[in-house]
Amino acid sequence: MKDILLLWQKMHYNIYRFNVFTSIYVFGLPIMLLLKNKYILEVYKKRGISNPEKLIRRTISNPKVGTINWLTDGFMILFIALVCFSILNFITITSGYVIWKDWSPLVFILLIGIPAIVINYFALWQNDKYLTYFKEFEKETRKMKRKWALISFSLVLGIFGLSIFSFYCINNTSRSKTSTPQAKEKIINSFLNKAEDSLYQGIDKDSIDANIETRLEKIEDSLYRNIN
Repeated sequence: MKDILLLWQKMHYNIYRFNVFTSIYVFGLPIMLLLKNKYILEVYKKRGISNPEKLIRRTISNPKVGTINWLTDGFMILFIALVCFSILNFITITSGYVIWKDWSPLVFILLIGIPAIVINYFALWQNDKYLTYFKEFEKETRKMKRKWALISFSLVLGIFGLSIFSFYCINNTSRSKTSTPQAKEKIINSFLNKAEDSLYQGIDKDSIDANIETRLEKIEDSLYRNIN
């Protein structure tokens, strides 16, 4: 259990580092370049800020505040939700009970949302424990950080892969169920009933010409031709 908790906390830390990096060097790059302008620097100097770029970097990378922290938390909730969703898919495959068809969307959301929030709360957020292990992880060697970054990246890919695989399995299961002769016959019967109702709408069936009935029977035979 401790190993799983450590893995999840390491992943949280590396997702946070990734978000900080992209916020500064990818999405925030135009702003950082703008802050190097001498006129912009003069404006900040008048406000008592000699290095606005450094201030913004420090603010963005501060785990106590900022949208980066919220964004990271959102990712951690999403990852748990995907795992829960995959589990529900596999339950559907093995049991044949389709939860999201028989249950209301609210119940389905609660089945995924509550575990995602509760697990992350006790693993990461309770009493701001993430601030403690963030400091511990910062002291690690560069080699160790790189190792855990690779493990975290692999775990993220694994979670998305599990989710995609669960959808693939459930899609194949539903196809196999609808491709059986019994399923085909059920679909065709339903189609024929609807077609018959539309053809006979407002007409007494006893008054239908025998030739038309023969043609309808031929159509029905052609639909059943591929069924043993």
